[in-house]
Amino acid sequence: MENTSAHLNKVKEEEVIDFGAYLKVIGQYKWRIFAFAIMVTIVTALITLSMTPKYRATATLLLEAEQAQAVSIEEIYGLDSTRKEYLQTQYEILKSRRLAEKVIIRLNLAEEPEFLPKPKSLLVSTINSIKAMLPIEQEVVEVDIEEQRARARSRMISHVLGNLSIEPIRNTQLVKITYEAESPALAATVANTLGDEFIKSHLEDKLALTVKASDWIRERLTGLRTGLRASEVQLQAFREQKGLVDIEGVVALASVELNEITSQLTKARQARSQAATVMRVLKADESRDLNKLETLPQISKHRLIQEAKRAVGQAEQRVAELSKRYGQKHNKMKAAQAQLTEAKASLQRQIELLVKGIEQEVEKTTQNEQALVAELADAKARYQQLSKTEAEYRELVREVDGNRRLYDTFLTRLKETGAVGDFSAAHARFSDVAEMPLQAAKPKKKIIVVAAFILASVLATLMAFAINALSDHIVTPEDVEQHLAQRIVGLIPKMKANRKGEFSTHSFFDKNAQVFAEAWRTLRTGLVLSHLDSPAKVLAVTSTIPNEGKTTTAINTAFALAQVEKVLLIDADIRKPSICKRFNIANYQPGLTNLLTGTHKLDQCIYHDPQSGLDILVAGSPIPNPLELLATEGFDKLITSLRQQYDRIVIDTPPASVVSDAIVVARHADSSLYVVRAEQVRRKVILESIGRLQQLKVRIDGVVLNCISERSNLTIYDYSYGSAYSDELLGNENKPVKREA
Repeated sequence: MENTSAHLNKVKEEEVIDFGAYLKVIGQYKWRIFAFAIMVTIVTALITLSMTPKYRATATLLLEAEQAQAVSIEEIYGLDSTRKEYLQTQYEILKSRRLAEKVIIRLNLAEEPEFLPKPKSLLVSTINSIKAMLPIEQEVVEVDIEEQRARARSRMISHVLGNLSIEPIRNTQLVKITYEAESPALAATVANTLGDEFIKSHLEDKLALTVKASDWIRERLTGLRTGLRASEVQLQAFREQKGLVDIEGVVALASVELNEITSQLTKARQARSQAATVMRVLKADESRDLNKLETLPQISKHRLIQEAKRAVGQAEQRVAELSKRYGQKHNKMKAAQAQLTEAKASLQRQIELLVKGIEQEVEKTTQNEQALVAELADAKARYQQLSKTEAEYRELVREVDGNRRLYDTFLTRLKETGAVGDFSAAHARFSDVAEMPLQAAKPKKKIIVVAAFILASVLATLMAFAINALSDHIVTPEDVEQHLAQRIVGLIPKMKANRKGEFSTHSFFDKNAQVFAEAWRTLRTGLVLSHLDSPAKVLAVTSTIPNEGKTTTAINTAFALAQVEKVLLIDADIRKPSICKRFNIANYQPGLTNLLTGTHKLDQCIYHDPQSGLDILVAGSPIPNPLELLATEGFDKLITSLRQQYDRIVIDTPPASVVSDAIVVARHADSSLYVVRAEQVRRKVILESIGRLQQLKVRIDGVVLNCISERSNLTIYDYSYGSAYSDELLGNENKPVKREA
């Protein structure tokens, strides 16, 4: 559980963003970032100032969705203004090359300075000159005058369209026409002219379509008139041929006649059928019994028989009524019986007459039926002939009517197109005309310059982060601790050279180099405090490669120690000695090599610096094998002897990665200072040199980070307080200490 908690804490620590590190990088490169931003800003400002200002003018058009029409002939124009695509179509027409060409011709833009060919820039001229000098065969393409004019016209149209902007206003029928030009007057003129040409072009197209439609309708109307007349002549000839006055009345009469004959034939057939039935019954009953005949439906239902039966019934009813009052011999009774007898006799006579007339009726109805059948056949033939004639007639009438309707339609359209030929209702109008702008629309010089400064600053900052991330050099104390695993014992600021470009050896005592001197005092304090238990009398100073400030570190460390102790400075860099030159000591001054070879004694080789009170043992006479000389027992004895005479010995050794002299000398020292010049040597080389020293058990007290830039130095330590104590420091510590030799 504890391991899991520790792991989570470690992950949280890794996820924390160290903003301080980023700020430190920015602080380290701030002057370079600022310089880059200022440089880019100045270049941008110069380019912006050289740019030709552009002026922008805007006109607003109102597009009519429902156009005024003198008459309804929308089909001729083929454009439905009520559809949603209508407005989008108008926007595209406003951006068309045809409309732009009309504006160019109307305003004669070819003579405007903005549209004249620009002289070739110096860069283009130089490139063309170089191409001409190259031994390459140039392909020459001949272009005729018409082609040149077409290309020039195309370039002007593209130029106009490139500076033109059509912007519809959302949820309205308004559209903005914006044009940019170098001249404010030209910008307003082009915007207004484009809108005017748009309206004018629509009216011209509308008129052209009207004229074209009129011509076509007139041509078609001539043919339709000829066809109508021919169909009317053919109809009239058909009427005369058939003798028709009113074909509908004749057909109606024929139809009524046919229906009447059919009805009569039906009745005749019913009568014949009834008569034939009675005839068959009579032929079947040879007895001719009247009482039996009376019961036949064909006889009993006859009107005369029914009337005779009714008279018999009335007479019988009267006899029955009178018999209740009178006797048989009463006169009224006798009269009633006589009436009854007469009624029965009449019924009998009617039946006999009816039976006799049935045969005649059968023959008559048969003849009548045959006549009606023949008449019906004739009526049908006449009706069919009339129907055929009517169909032909109606076909001719339909052709005449169709030709007349088509002719009337085209005639109406011809009159409509003629009526609207001079109708000038525009489909758009200006809501606002473009006015000459007073200020340039672009370039926005202030915004561009500010944006350039901001973007350049951001870019430079990102580049600083990238350089810092990719850098393989030691720059800050954190780099020493993180990448070299060594502690910092001194941070030495970069010194400024004098007017001659030289550095003073005794800058430690200069009143104007208080920060520099204080850095060495801080290094001295660190050395003394780190060796309280076992004082390190012999201190070796080395570096990775030459020119890292190794000798300067040895000299100034000796200066700082000499303020409180008796110090000897030894130049052990026999291959390339430099202390003689630094202190203006003569080249023939005997030194270390003279002592080790036994040509001189110690007191002859020691040089005393009066300003610092420092004793110096220079390298001495040059020898061919300095490493063998330093590795002898004599060098060890010399160091042992000097330990008895001085409180502190500072040895300047050669670079550790160049020769092995530094390793041999450092083995005789109690501790070593490793000098690293900021932003110069790669970490890998430094680590290899330090590793070689540590493998030979050379003690390294720490790293002296030399030549720290002023900006980095201020972020690490603030020595501004030094001026407050400068008098005390310079009055006491900077005075050389007089010691016995």
